[in-house]
Amino acid sequence: MEKVFQPKLGVKTDFLSCCHACPSLFQVLADASIHSLRLHLFKECFLLPDSVFRALRQRAEKAGLTIISISSSSDPIYTPQLGNEHDEETRKWKVAQLLGATSATLCPDLLHGFASLLNSTNRERFLKTMQSHMHRAFERGVSQLLLEAFSPKLKNLPAQELLRSLYDSLTHYHRAHPNTAAVGYEATVNARCTKAEKIVLDPPSASQEEIVPLLQALCLTYVDITDMQYKTIDSPGTNEECAPTAPLSSPWEAQGFAHIERLWIDNCLQPLGDAGQPTGIEASMRKMIRCTKATLPQAAQLTTVPSVSTTLQDRAAAAPSIETAPSLMCADFCNLEASIRELEALGADWLHLDIMDGYFTPNMPIGFEVLRQLRPKTRLPFDAHLMVKDQDFFMGELLKIGVERISLHLEACPHPDRALAFLRDAGVQAGIALNPGTPLCMLDYLLERLDFVMIMTVNPGFAGQDLVPSALRKIEECRAYLTARGIWIPIEVDGHVSFSTIPDMIAAGADCLVTGSSSLFRAGATLQENMLRINEAIRLGLEKRDAARCR
Repeated sequence: MEKVFQPKLGVKTDFLSCCHACPSLFQVLADASIHSLRLHLFKECFLLPDSVFRALRQRAEKAGLTIISISSSSDPIYTPQLGNEHDEETRKWKVAQLLGATSATLCPDLLHGFASLLNSTNRERFLKTMQSHMHRAFERGVSQLLLEAFSPKLKNLPAQELLRSLYDSLTHYHRAHPNTAAVGYEATVNARCTKAEKIVLDPPSASQEEIVPLLQALCLTYVDITDMQYKTIDSPGTNEECAPTAPLSSPWEAQGFAHIERLWIDNCLQPLGDAGQPTGIEASMRKMIRCTKATLPQAAQLTTVPSVSTTLQDRAAAAPSIETAPSLMCADFCNLEASIRELEALGADWLHLDIMDGYFTPNMPIGFEVLRQLRPKTRLPFDAHLMVKDQDFFMGELLKIGVERISLHLEACPHPDRALAFLRDAGVQAGIALNPGTPLCMLDYLLERLDFVMIMTVNPGFAGQDLVPSALRKIEECRAYLTARGIWIPIEVDGHVSFSTIPDMIAAGADCLVTGSSSLFRAGATLQENMLRINEAIRLGLEKRDAARCR
């Protein structure tokens, strides 16, 4: 079964233009049977009283329009020095609620903003602040946040690996916390029109191609149209006729945009006549809409994508909202790279590394050199579980290798606050692993430093052990303990994560499962067969969790 390319069409305009050109703009959209509007809000707009936004929403609804999305030119999450953005953030989501918007696009100065995120400390700060946005936006009815992934002025930045990493981290957080806004990407591309009123798109650069499947929306900025020339905001004084490029029969498919769910026409351009005189926004808007629509029917006939879509909503719906972290110590060490390739294909979220020193635990399955050679061979993030006495030494070595998160044992860490702060300053997620006999109250003065908690449901050291009797009760009490303190961080569970225990672990509050010899690497079946059983167990666990919440 295939999905026909039929994006929802809307118009993007700025707030002030919309207010001043309301009657004519709304009439143009009504004539074109377009019912979706996106407003770009300048920073000063947030200072206006609530009544202004309510009135605009009423006028739009009277004309049959819905303001479904907003964007803004100032988003504090993108600056390295975040400062106190709480008041501005709160006002932004209040305005979105007043306008009835359910989606928001965050449009920073991408060139400087994303470049700063190459620094691990800034990246960790960005993720934390985005998580706050996800919670606060959802509280005001905004269910989707889009980050602008690339635009004509962005050129070859940012790196596709960075964008994928940010997307994966925020999507994982959303799955673990359903009462948050989902996060995805949008792109702005230059669009040109041939004399036959068919669209030619500027293609993404080579460094951007791999993130095209992650895009959910596309914003078309018309650079020029046959009998009307345009001067863009980014390139003042540019009036050249479009290059004699042959029109593509389906530009959406050719550029990889066939899966896009929403297409915005950007009218933030200055229409010019032959003498440089304005030709009228109404005429230019009509032509832009007509040119866009002229290409869509042909694209709808010619362009199809598999029903197993790579769009954000489909990916989120297809995957369980629970993370899996296959344990490397249970893999086939004689065919390690091949095993990891299969884990990637099966949708593993993390690669769990059990780091032991033979002293804190009587085992030593994985050495540093194995990890150094594996790091460049996989995109899976490394989840390192330190079961060692000299934690400072091992933390330093793992940071050099390039792990994404580290869990420490309180029993071997005399200064846990300092160690957690060190890890977070280094740009990795920091967690505490609690042995079966370690009480939850040991976390009381560490909560502000934690990105996750690991509950050990066996005593550390070896795979294949039985579940300790208190395991499920401790997971449930840990979730209640965190919730009572307003802490929304994932609970990772490690130890005898089997097909039979997974449903109860999830129902108790587990968000991430370390899968090993009791499930994913269970003998007698392939990894694919075992993963199918894990996904079924996860589904049952989520059903049990939902049923418990409804009681």
